[in-house]
Amino acid sequence: MWVLGIVVNFDIRGFSNWAKQNEAYAPVLIELLYKFLSEKAKEMGSSNKPFVYKRLGDGGLFIKSIVEIKGKVSSNEEVEKFVPLLKENHKNEIRNIITKIVSYWRKEFKEKVIIPITEAGGKAEKLDSGIGISFGILKAFITPSEYDFFGNPINLASRLCDAARPKGIVIDIEAMPFLEKDLKNMGFEKDQIVVKGLPTVTVLYNSDVHPPLLHPRRREEYQHKIEVHVAGIVFKKEQNKFFVLAGKRKGDREIYPLFWECGGGQVHIGESFEEAVRRQMWEEFGIKVKVLKPFTSYVILSSNGRPAIPGVRFLCVTTDESCLKEESEEFDVIKWIDVDNLASYKFIPGLKEDIKQALNCYQKL
Repeated sequence: MWVLGIVVNFDIRGFSNWAKQNEAYAPVLIELLYKFLSEKAKEMGSSNKPFVYKRLGDGGLFIKSIVEIKGKVSSNEEVEKFVPLLKENHKNEIRNIITKIVSYWRKEFKEKVIIPITEAGGKAEKLDSGIGISFGILKAFITPSEYDFFGNPINLASRLCDAARPKGIVIDIEAMPFLEKDLKNMGFEKDQIVVKGLPTVTVLYNSDVHPPLLHPRRREEYQHKIEVHVAGIVFKKEQNKFFVLAGKRKGDREIYPLFWECGGGQVHIGESFEEAVRRQMWEEFGIKVKVLKPFTSYVILSSNGRPAIPGVRFLCVTTDESCLKEESEEFDVIKWIDVDNLASYKFIPGLKEDIKQALNCYQKL
């Protein structure tokens, strides 16, 4: 039997490290978690439609059939022709399920898992939920005692859950475009991400989580067919001294490992250069900036046969550094560097000169 179904992958962010330090409380946490997930399973599986709930270590997988695809079909290709009409006929049911998950699950997880484990004596401040949601064609297998499902949406939901930050919800919006307006009204934002083993996926994520997504942002890993980059040089002034924000690249970076740089990356589809700069500075450094002006261009050269990538470097100033990170996915160390001490740091070739040029430009504004 073929069905259109919703797949929800739920797990605890930070569980492995937490369990090492709170071993005595781990069984209590898992018991609370499974009780919470069982309650969610009862809510989602209350109708007479096929439903599956599986425990997955420190999380769970929920698969709910929305509608059975009638007729003689033997492949995904044959099923596809039924999908548009079925989505249209059942979009209100889909909307109700997704918005309920988005509205309540994080809050209830805190109330029914995090707070009780804290009250029992465990330290749970670094624990939270991560949720990935997909929708699509599933193959349902029926046995005398249960249903089971197979299909690409299950793999995708798992990958989206992996991409979710603590408190994060990541939703495959390509499969449910009719939800975009509703979710944006609830504070969700749109992006394209690369998930392991799958093509680029358009998603919505809850924007109250920072950084919003855990997914490849490195140039070596995140690729569109046409690639254009932006970079920022961010200054602040304290006690008549100027400081530039910089990060030390991780040692496993393909290009310039352990060199210092000022941050930047690829412009996403539908994004302006200035929007891309602000997003990159937030994702990489946890800082909000004002983009003042472009002041130079640059080229990222490749030694492995890939084409050179053009970029534009922008002059920026910080507007809020209250969430500044000490490290990130891209950098082992993040710090403000006194521009008078640039010689003490190994920057990407040519970047020191750009910093000096940017500072000169900034002082003339």
